[in-house]
Amino acid sequence: MRDWMHNPRQAVMDAKAVLLARMPNVALRRQRLDEWLADEVAAVQAEGADAVPQLAYREVCNGTVSAAERLRIRRRGGVIIRNVFDAQQATAWNAAIGRYIDDNNYYRKARDKAGLDQWIYAARKPDARWRRIQTGIRPCSRLW
Repeated sequence: MRDWMHNPRQAVMDAKAVLLARMPNVALRRQRLDEWLADEVAAVQAEGADAVPQLAYREVCNGTVSAAERLRIRRRGGVIIRNVFDAQQATAWNAAIGRYIDDNNYYRKARDKAGLDQWIYAARKPDARWRRIQTGIRPCSRLW
């Protein structure tokens, strides 16, 4: 076992100190980052519901997404793609999720365990409650 493994907390603190010592103008960099983040938050708030870019599935398939829109997607870190599946299929999936929630008393159980997740979330395996729908969607060629 390596020495740092006996006290990983101290090892992390030491590594941070070394990295900070190598980085010039930490205070100025932090100030610039804070200003940039404030500007980004203001831009997102100003855009409101339009802050997350949205595309039609056919635009993606046809390759008609503009360079400006691609840049906006990168900047926001995500995109909503509409009309990938027909409305009838989406409605059926939503109904199946609703039945699952009702059949399993999901909301009551969530209320009963409120506050517990913060302690056990890291130790839990990923939730599989939508597994049937997820496994039905994943192999769909429209997603790949």
